[in-house]
Order: sequence, then C-alpha cells, then structure tokens
Amino acid sequence: MKRTLTLTVHDLASDGHGIARSGRDVYFIPGVLPGETVIAEILERKRKIWYCRLISIEQVSEHRVEPPCPHYKRCGGCDLQHLSYPQQVIVKQQRVARELSRQNIEVEKWDSPLIADDQQWHYRRRARLGIRYNKVNHEVFVGFRESSSKHLTNIDTCPVLVEHRALDWKAWRERLPKLEGITRFTHIEVLQASERLVLVFRVLKKLTENDRIRLQGWSSELDVDIYIRPDDERPLAAINEAC
Repeated sequence: MKRTLTLTVHDLASDGHGIARSGRDVYFIPGVLPGETVIAEILERKRKIWYCRLISIEQVSEHRVEPPCPHYKRCGGCDLQHLSYPQQVIVKQQRVARELSRQNIEVEKWDSPLIADDQQWHYRRRARLGIRYNKVNHEVFVGFRESSSKHLTNIDTCPVLVEHRALDWKAWRERLPKLEGITRFTHIEVLQASERLVLVFRVLKKLTENDRIRLQGWSSELDVDIYIRPDDERPLAAINEAC
C-alpha cells in the first residue's frame, strides 16, 4: 500500500533534493524548493532518511521557474534548473559555507555573489557523458545518467555546457554507429580550459586503424582536439598518436 504525506520543505540538500521534517523523521524529495508544501510518496528508507517521490505541489515557491532544458526532468546532470538563477547563486554560496563550517573554517565576511545574466547558461566547461550501444537495434545512447539511476538519458543539446558545434549530441548519436569498435566506447569527456575544445573518449580496448582515421576526420571537421583514454595503464593520447 502506498504511503503519502503532506510535507513542508525547509531546505535543500547538496544534491538538490528538498529536505522536509515531520517529528523526528527526515524526508528527501526531488524537484521541490524551500517554502513549498507538497504531497510525496514514501519509497524507501536509507541511513535514517526517507526517500520520496513527488506527487504534487500544493503551495508553490515564488522562486520556482520553468526549466528551459527539455531533458531536465529525466537527466541527472542538473538539479536546480527549477530555481530562479539569483536564488541558485545564493543556494550555492550556502553550500560552500556549510562545507567550510564542517571543516571548522570561519569566514569573517562574505562578498556579494557575482550574478551575471550572460553567465546563466553555457557556463560549464567540463562534463562527462556516457555512451552505450544497443546491439539489438544498433542505437547509440549519449547523455548523462538519469537522476538516481544508472540508465542514460539521450540528450540532443545541453544549455549549461559551453557552446560549440561539436556538442550537438544528436549528431554524435548518428556518427558513433559508424565506428567498427563502438562497443568499446564508454564515455566522452568535454573539456575547455582555453579557447580550444577537447573531447576525450574512454575506450575499453585498442582502437582499430579505421576508427582512428575516422576520429581524426571528425577532429578536423569539427575543429576540436580528440584524445583517447584507454581503460588500462596506458596514458591519455591524442588521436593522431592513439593506438
């Protein structure tokens, strides 16, 4: 029998889950904000915390916004897009303050948070996405893990990653099946430490010569640097050096 409760959220955990209390019990609820009254279904208890599924929001926070990303509800890459940007900055500063407090570090004075409208999106310069190949229908999945799951969410674009034509994930789902050893590819890392974008592919086994040549071609076509990270003790290698 399903057990539901009406709860009032008073804080956010480090993973973005809302925190509510009832008596001595603590509840974690995804997709909610402080000040909201919600109806939640209890799923399980771990380490004295009840994990719940959101059923409905009865009282909505004034800081709630509509997430712009079409993948947000399933993708586990972000956890605060339903919170207004100025409030996101405040919440993130509070997280830093809590971590410093846990380390017994006292901050005498906090500067005001830096809020820039042009940095609300496309600010993330590093990410790791999963790659999974379905042998049955020859379909490739490229994306982040689903929230609280090992499954991948296929994404077309990501509004928080830096902008670059090489980060069209729908196009990568069409390219990757052309590789002879697609089953060897497990992850793709995005790195931009300077003006140059770097893509690092994690592979389980040695690349075939045809795949190395194909990746070199994509590197030139998309104007990015491609590296291979073997799943063994061999070091990271540029695609023109990989074997």
